[in-house]
Amino acid sequence: MVALYEGDVAASARESERAIARYLLAGDVPSACMERVNLGNAWTELGAYVEAEDETREALATAERLGLRTVGLAAA
Repeated sequence: MVALYEGDVAASARESERAIARYLLAGDVPSACMERVNLGNAWTELGAYVEAEDETREALATAERLGLRTVGLAAA
């Protein structure tokens, strides 16, 4: 989040990727799902629309499967 607030969207995307991996390693799927939404937003800001769509679709599918309404709304 620090990178994003500093205006460094590329660094924010890298940190989101690292966070997703760490959340999954820890078994925290809901947090990884929310972080995928953040990564999708970062990819959109960077003009990487295919990557953004992939991340957002993955987040939405996981949110629906786990019943994470707030994350699902953020991904929609």
